[in-house]
Amino acid sequence: MKLDIPQPIRDLLRKYGFDEEDEKIAKYFNINDQSEVDIDEEIEQDVVLIDIREALVRYPWIKKYAWTLIDKDKDRYAKEVYDRFMKNELDGGYFIYIKKDVKLLNPIQSCMMIQNSFTQYLYNLVIVEDDADLSIYSGCINLHNETMEGHVSVSEFIVKKNAKLVFTMIHDWDKNTLVRPRTAVMVDGGNYVSNYVLLSEVKDIQSNPVVTLLDNGKASLNSLIYGRGNSKINMGSDLILKGKGARGEIISRTISDENSELILPLKIDGGSNSRAHIECQGLILTDNSLNHSIPELVARAKDVQLTHEASVGRISEQEISYLMSRGLSEEEAKSVIIRGFLDARILGLPPELERQVEFLIEKIGKEGD
Repeated sequence: MKLDIPQPIRDLLRKYGFDEEDEKIAKYFNINDQSEVDIDEEIEQDVVLIDIREALVRYPWIKKYAWTLIDKDKDRYAKEVYDRFMKNELDGGYFIYIKKDVKLLNPIQSCMMIQNSFTQYLYNLVIVEDDADLSIYSGCINLHNETMEGHVSVSEFIVKKNAKLVFTMIHDWDKNTLVRPRTAVMVDGGNYVSNYVLLSEVKDIQSNPVVTLLDNGKASLNSLIYGRGNSKINMGSDLILKGKGARGEIISRTISDENSELILPLKIDGGSNSRAHIECQGLILTDNSLNHSIPELVARAKDVQLTHEASVGRISEQEISYLMSRGLSEEEAKSVIIRGFLDARILGLPPELERQVEFLIEKIGKEGD
C-alpha cells in the first residue's frame, strides 16, 4: 500500500541517505503496522522485495527457511514474534530474495519507524542465492515522541555459495524506546558484511547477532556506538566459524558519555582451519558512564588461529593540549577527537553511504562545540 508519509519525515529520511526519487533503488518503508514497497519492474525481474505478511500468502515455500536460524524459544521476545508470525499478525517486516548470479548495483533501502506509543513486532527474511551480490541500507527511527515505545524484531539472513550480502543499519531511537532485535545469519561459502551505527540516545537496547560461517564462509562485523544520556546498550556479536577455511573479524568503536552504560560481549568460536580477529576500542568520557568490552575466544581445533585486542580509556590530554595549541578551545578539541575516533571509514561503505554516516558524526561534534 502507498503510505501517506508527511513531508517533514520524507525530508528526514533524505538526510539519512534514503533516496525516494531514484527509481533504480528498491525501497521498503514501515510506520507502526503500515508498510509501503517501491520497486521498479526491471529490478523486480531478479529481486523479490515484499512485506512479510504478503510474502507468507504469496510464497508459502519461504516457511522452510523461516525460523531455521533462531529458536522461537530463545527468549520471550523471539516467542512473541513467532506467535504473531504463525498467526500472520505481524506489524510488518520484509522478505528479500535475490536470484542466482544477480549483482544488484544499488542497495535496497528499508526504514522502520515507530510513533505514538506503539510497540512494533517485525520479522525479516533475506535469502541471497549462489553468486549473487546484494546490499541493504536500513534505518530504524523513532519519531521523537515523549511516550514509551518499543521495537521487537527477528531477522534471519541466508547467504549462499560465493554470494555477498552487505547489511548497513543505522539506529536513531530516543530516550523512550525499548529495542529488542534478534538476528541470526548463516553464510554457506559466501561473504557477509555487517555495519552497525548507533549515535543517538536510547532507553534500552539489547542485541546479540549470531553469525555462523560454514566452509569457506567470510564475515566482517563492524560497529560505531556512542552511548549518550541514560542509554542502556548491550550490543554483542557471536561469530561462529563452523566450517573449514572460515574467516572473520569483529571491529568496534564505542564511546560512553553522560550516564550511559555500554556492554559489548564479543565472541568468536573457531573450528578447524579457521582464522578470526576481534578489535574493540572504547572511550569513556565521564565518571558516571560504563564502557565494558568483553572479548572472548573459543578454539575447538589445534589449527585454529584467533586473536583479539581491546582497549578502553579516556581522551588523551596530550591530544587535547596539541589541538588547543592550534587555536581550538578545550570543547572544540574534544569534539575533533571524538569525530576522528568514530571514523566511518572503518565500515568500508560506498561513498554515498559513508557521507551520510559522516554527516551524523559531524552533527554530534557540533552538539559538543
